[in-house]
Amino acid sequence: MKKNEPKEKQPKISKKFRVKGDITHRIIDNEAAIVRPSDGTLIILNESGTFIFKNLVRGLSPERIIKKIVQEFDVDPERAERDLNSFLRVMKREAIIEEV
Repeated sequence: MKKNEPKEKQPKISKKFRVKGDITHRIIDNEAAIVRPSDGTLIILNESGTFIFKNLVRGLSPERIIKKIVQEFDVDPERAERDLNSFLRVMKREAIIEEV
């Protein structure tokens, strides 16, 4: 990457996100099973992904989710923010969530 070339844009943590209305999901044994009806894709989330997803469904802000990740998984806030950013980036790319 060149010196003045912009880095890949990450979702701004100050924005709010929600699960798209056409997405179907179930929580089974602490894992989220998410179906994207447009093409039938099934996505299975691990425990931490399910934790974040459930909090998005509840309508919590990214800042509040970071605090909950820190409490639940005993990680520092910077790590929680990086993990949340990564999760949001993937979920946006997979058309599971959208910015509000």
